Amino acid sequence: MFSLRDEIPTYYQMGPSTLKIPNSVFKHNRKRICDRLSGIGAAAGGVILLQGGAQLQQYDTDRDLEFQQESYFMWMFGVMEADFFGAVAVDTGTSYLFMPRLPASYAVWMGA
Repeated sequence: MFSLRDEIPTYYQMGPSTLKIPNSVFKHNRKRICDRLSGIGAAAGGVILLQGGAQLQQYDTDRDLEFQQESYFMWMFGVMEADFFGAVAVDTGTSYLFMPRLPASYAVWMGA
């Protein structure tokens, strides 16, 4: 029987010869920041909203500059791709990840 969960890795890895970082590490990091904010009296119902790194072009050309994700965003969500946002509810630790919407023309140039 096929299960989608079987296809989703439960770890983060940059390549076949690199260390596997369990996804639970990022969940633990989000819990740590929520606990710290709760400990200093963060308002009830508070939400942390973070913007990941943005993909930039060189001057007025169509050439992308080399992208590097913001370290705090990687630390909290384990995302290396550009233009993501993330939110974490401080009270519950529930996290949300917002992917960028890409135009249909993206598939023509970058592949589907």
